[in-house]
Amino acid sequence: AKWYVLKAALQAPQPQTLLAVVLVLTTVISAGYYLYIIMVMFMRPRREDAPAVPATPAWTRFVMVASAATILILGLLPDLAVRYAAAGTPRLSAPSDMTGVAPSPPAPSFR
Repeated sequence: AKWYVLKAALQAPQPQTLLAVVLVLTTVISAGYYLYIIMVMFMRPRREDAPAVPATPAWTRFVMVASAATILILGLLPDLAVRYAAAGTPRLSAPSDMTGVAPSPPAPSFR
């Protein structure tokens, strides 16, 4: 989404350079927060008294790998999802074959 906003801001008839700069700066700042969390989680040695990590079930590992692969594919190839969504749009917005107005269903009775 950020990529499309950045692309649109720079390709606008009057380029929105300030918006693009703010977008890039906020992305860099947020990446700093995320990378710090990853560093704390994975790049520091374990304490000696830390409990052993239990084994992850195979089904959980499969779901994690499938989710990560889907996120990577959609992140690297966003046009793929947009193309499939656009292919279904005409069916959703096609005019109805029926003419006139359909009758309303009867109102519910609360007696």
